[in-house]
Amino acid sequence: MHRLIVKSVISDIDGTLTESRNTERLSLEALAAIREALDTRTDLEIGLATGNSHIVALSLARYIGLDFSRCPIISENGCLLWYRGKLYDICADYEEEIERSREIMQREAIGKIVRESYQNEYRKRDFAYYPLPGTDPLDVVCKIKSILEKYGIQDLDVRYSGYAIHIIPRNVNKGTAVKLYSEITGIDTQHIAAIGDSDTDIELLESVGISVAVANATEGLKRVAKIILSRPSGSGVAEFFRKFILFA
Repeated sequence: MHRLIVKSVISDIDGTLTESRNTERLSLEALAAIREALDTRTDLEIGLATGNSHIVALSLARYIGLDFSRCPIISENGCLLWYRGKLYDICADYEEEIERSREIMQREAIGKIVRESYQNEYRKRDFAYYPLPGTDPLDVVCKIKSILEKYGIQDLDVRYSGYAIHIIPRNVNKGTAVKLYSEITGIDTQHIAAIGDSDTDIELLESVGISVAVANATEGLKRVAKIILSRPSGSGVAEFFRKFILFA
C-alpha cells in the first residue's frame, strides 16, 4: 500500500464515526483504530468536523480519547474551530442576522413545520431544527427559505444534513474551518485527510488533499472523494486508519 503523508485526520461524526447512518451509536471499531493511531503516531493530529454544537463535539472528543494538545474540533458546520484551548468564531460577522433568523423561526416555524434541536440552547451560530413528522424535509427547507426571504435575510443559507435542517451563513462550511486550521498550524492542506459520509461534507473533502468517503456515503460525496472505502461508516473509518495510517 502506497504510504500517504498524513499529518492530520479530520472526521465527520454522524454517519461516519457511528455504526451506520441510521444510529447515533459510535463505532467501537473506529474508536479502537483512532486510539491505536494516537498511541503509535505521536506526530499525527486527529480531530472532528461536525454539525453538532461545540460543547457536544468537545465532550465527544474527550470520551473518544482524542489528545487536546493536537486535536482540532470543528463544530456547527464550520462556524466554530477549537484548537489547543482557543475557540475561533468564524461566523462572528453574521451575529446580528443569525439572531434575527432565530427570532423569526421562533415566531413563524417552530411548532408549525419544525421542532427545535435540544442543542440550540448551547449553539452559538448555526441553529438546527427537525422537520415535524409526516413532512418532507426538502419541502420544509424551501418553506424556511421563503420565510427568511420575506424578512430580508440574505446572507444565511438553509441546509438539510440528512439529520437536521441548519441555518448557517451562506459562505461558511466545514472546509472554511479546515483552511483556518491549516493557517494556524502550518499544516499544508495536502497533508490533511478528511473523512465523511454526506453532502454536508463536500466542502470538507474539497478543502483537503486526502479526501475520503465511507462506502455508504452519498453519491455526491463520492464524486469529490479521492479515496472511497470498501466498508461503511465507522468500520470504513477503521479501514482507513489500518490501510493508510497503521498499515495493519
